[in-house]
Amino acid sequence: MLAQAKNSRGTDRVTAMLRASMKDGRGTHEIAILDLSPRGILATVGSPPERGDIIVVTVNGQSLAGQVRWRREKRFGVSLRERIDVAAVLSGRAPVARVLPAEPEPVVAAGEGGLQNVLIAYGVLGIAAISLAWLIVSYVL
Repeated sequence: MLAQAKNSRGTDRVTAMLRASMKDGRGTHEIAILDLSPRGILATVGSPPERGDIIVVTVNGQSLAGQVRWRREKRFGVSLRERIDVAAVLSGRAPVARVLPAEPEPVVAAGEGGLQNVLIAYGVLGIAAISLAWLIVSYVL
């Protein structure tokens, strides 16, 4: 049976009882996942990993990497490296691929153009100086 609740952080948590395997520095262990959110896992195991350990949890064919944030008796909490599709993890289907938008071209502010803009500015200034000199010489002579 699944239940959804909002926690104090405002993220949806789904209560579930899932069997999974966890790989840490000590080896691979069977764990029970008690609840999931897009950014974390609450699980239980006989000997939980230490706070700060990096682990990989494999559940329903998906590998979820994260860091242990806390542990208390047999329970521990994991902050996941990437957001997950909770429904995909629960159902065992492949997560929906995210298409990232193309990064826009950076906007260059006036005065920030690099060497090319400096050369253009000096070229225009040089032409203006030569034109002014020609006008002065033409007027005086």
